[in-house]
Amino acid sequence: MSEWIWAAIGLVLIITELVVPTFFIIFLGIGALIVAVTTFTGLSEGLNTQLLIFALSSILLMLLLRSRLKKRISAKEMEPEYMGKLATVTETILPGREGKVSYSGSVWPAVADSEIPKDSTVTIIGREGICLKVKPA
Repeated sequence: MSEWIWAAIGLVLIITELVVPTFFIIFLGIGALIVAVTTFTGLSEGLNTQLLIFALSSILLMLLLRSRLKKRISAKEMEPEYMGKLATVTETILPGREGKVSYSGSVWPAVADSEIPKDSTVTIIGREGICLKVKPA
């Protein structure tokens, strides 16, 4: 495969990581860029060699750097903009069951440790997937 294809794959993966931060995709992107460089320099001409370099470099980078990167980025830096904001309950939230809240013009599934009736104001304290964790305001 051409070094330009590997470079394009690498850039797309790195940009994807910036949009959807997983601390996983970036290592695949860097691995693809490493293959682009080795292909450009003539060190990996066959597809099998390129795939081997891609897999090994991606796995090694992930094993060596992933935990270090996660530690460097504190929870405060990754705190979403909605943390601590107020929302309105649109469907009663019961302990252990999802309800709904309205925040910033959208309705979101929400959970809480206590019952919160419809039309109450809540504070967003976290998130589990697409479900917001809330508490009474």
